[in-house]
Amino acid sequence: MKSLRGLTIVGAGCLDKRLNIFFTDYDDGTRIVFRQPRKPDSGDCRVARRKISDDNWERYRRRNVEQSIYDMKYRCKMPLYKGECPGILPLIIELDGDIVGFSDIFFNTGEYFSRYKVEPESKCCNGSIVALDKYCGLGIGTAYASTSNAIGRHYRCQYILGTTFMKGGMYQIRQKDGWETIQKYTNGMVDHKKRL
Repeated sequence: MKSLRGLTIVGAGCLDKRLNIFFTDYDDGTRIVFRQPRKPDSGDCRVARRKISDDNWERYRRRNVEQSIYDMKYRCKMPLYKGECPGILPLIIELDGDIVGFSDIFFNTGEYFSRYKVEPESKCCNGSIVALDKYCGLGIGTAYASTSNAIGRHYRCQYILGTTFMKGGMYQIRQKDGWETIQKYTNGMVDHKKRL
């Protein structure tokens, strides 16, 4: 795959409200698609999962959610997300029809996400992403940042929240996008938020 670095994002949004299909478009015509997987995607998802190192997968996987979401067969059978809060929107990330990564967007109230210092009654989203090993560092994270903003707005969230490594690429992307730093930790992690 060619790198997406150096390209300009020209749009991001929703392609299909019913099937939860979102996108980021680039100035050269490239489109990255983020969509909720369906039953027929199960085999391709299992193949893609095997192309992610255990270290990368463990950084992506959350410990405080039902772990069945990380089983590809289960993930592809989950009901379509319809905006409920709390809720989970599992996504596959595609480029030219090939899976290049996975993402999950978690929705809940500010009360649940209290460490981010948001209003308790606000609707918030918080996501995670992992790219297949061969796509790491090629710009999938930048597409994710743009698309996750669009997803948050689409589902009428007041905030998008995140925790990243300060030395990582996602932190730099979010700084450029106007995220507010809430807390820095001694392990190199940082909590930050953006009002949508």
